[in-house]
This record gives sequence, structure tokens and C-alpha cells, in this order.
Amino acid sequence: MRIHVTEEARHIRYAREDLARRMAKASWPGRQFARVVAGIGALLLRTVLMRPEVYARAGLNRRAARKAARRNEHIRRTWAESFEKLRSYLHDQGVIAGPSRVFWHLARIHPDGKPA
Repeated sequence: MRIHVTEEARHIRYAREDLARRMAKASWPGRQFARVVAGIGALLLRTVLMRPEVYARAGLNRRAARKAARRNEHIRRTWAESFEKLRSYLHDQGVIAGPSRVFWHLARIHPDGKPA
């Protein structure tokens, strides 16, 4: 387990360093592309991690439970806290900027529900 954790930490460090290098050298269109892709990725990640089928399996009305979950402050705070390190890093690298901030807002993974 320690070996696995160490290897994962190395992968994450490499990915962070590589992103910083690439964003520093990227052209304007390249930066815009990275921003849009990362924003769409935030939406997809949120969708993958919060499946409405879970509500049906628990015997709940999917639509009503999903609506309640979206409005639940505890869930919003949990998502914001869970994504804070990643969101902060991407913001510092210029990945969360410009119009792509709308995607991050729609993903509802900000501390105050507003774009970074």
C-alpha cells in the first residue's frame, strides 16, 4: 500500500509540474482549449460521481431526490471541500479563467457556488 501511495503521489506531482510547464508555454488558443476541456471535465466528473440511479436503488423518487441533493448545503460544502485543492491549483495555473468559469459554476464545486 505504501508503494502504491508513493507512486500515485509521484504521478500527481509530475502531472502538476507538466501542466504548469504547458500552460506557461501555451498559445492563447491553447490556453482557451485547456480551459474549456477542464471545465467540461469538471461537469463530467460531477456527473460520474453523483449518479441518480443511486436514489432509485434506495427507493426514492430520482427526480425529487436529485433536486433535493442539488439544493443541500451540506452536499455543496462537501463538494467544494473535496475539490478545493484541485480547483485552487487549476485556478493558479490559469486553467479556470475566462468564459470556462461558467462550466465550473455549473458543476457546483465552488465554496460559494460562484465561479472561481
